[in-house]
Amino acid sequence: MPPPVPPTPPPTPSICACSNEAGSSGHTVHSPPDVSQSATAKCFEPDTIHDPHGFCPGSIVCWFLDQPCWIESGTAPDGNKVRECLTPHRTSADQRTLFLVGDSKAAQLVPGMRKALGDRMALSFVGRGMCSYFPDSLLPRCDQDQLGDARAWRDLITESLRSNLKHGDVVAIVAFRQAHMVNAAKEWYRTFLIPLLQSKGAQLVLIGDNPDLKHDPRACVMNPAHCNHPYQTSAMPLVQGAQNAQAFADEYADGVFVFEIASYFCTGVPTGGTCGPLILGTSAPAFSNHGHMSLAASHYLAPYLCAAFSRWGFFK
Repeated sequence: MPPPVPPTPPPTPSICACSNEAGSSGHTVHSPPDVSQSATAKCFEPDTIHDPHGFCPGSIVCWFLDQPCWIESGTAPDGNKVRECLTPHRTSADQRTLFLVGDSKAAQLVPGMRKALGDRMALSFVGRGMCSYFPDSLLPRCDQDQLGDARAWRDLITESLRSNLKHGDVVAIVAFRQAHMVNAAKEWYRTFLIPLLQSKGAQLVLIGDNPDLKHDPRACVMNPAHCNHPYQTSAMPLVQGAQNAQAFADEYADGVFVFEIASYFCTGVPTGGTCGPLILGTSAPAFSNHGHMSLAASHYLAPYLCAAFSRWGFFK
């Protein structure tokens, strides 16, 4: 009689595994793709996140602007600062780096991005107010800058990428209301940026925007339901824009990727849903002002980013 077949070993847990157990502190309505109730790390731990700035309506400096690689608009960009911020601090010669560039919508992702990458990839970030990484035709969107300053900002980013990209690196772009996903941007990627990245063995990620909040987030804490707004008018245009960008990305297998975030702030999608002021299922505010995420929301997205990056092979 042959010996009994040994039991199948349990599957290797995902490096992005986290628990989202119902009834636990920080349990959220949505669960990340690699959720596992046996994981020791929680997907979302709002009690461990301290935001010294809190809400930042009006002209108050928001938490995501309080970082060394944020460059204010309205003045000539500091070339030395851009170069320094986009020079990776790799822990080894072959460590991959994710270069995150854009406007304040990129800046708000930095904490979540750092958490998602862990020690698997280095992160280099630089951001500028109301001015993402654009082709010439979109530079007028940088309406707080002189056109020459906006162009200099863009060219400094390009110069730094040319100097610092290595095989396996990733460039991630984010822009207010997904201006980096419009047709003019995609044509620039097709004719300029993607060939540059391909020559370096690097990849491109287009990251979506969060929906706007229609009310002052401070008022929403006491009456969250009053601040709910329909998915169709707040998030659906962003989701559809990301879907259109995905069709473009599909032309470049394993070279261009799209990460949509708006739907993670809404429930009942794709029809009849609402988007609210809190991280769904918790009492943690999702917004720091009308248009930007809270620090907690940035952390909330980390396991989703991690799962996507792992699935796309960035951590190999």
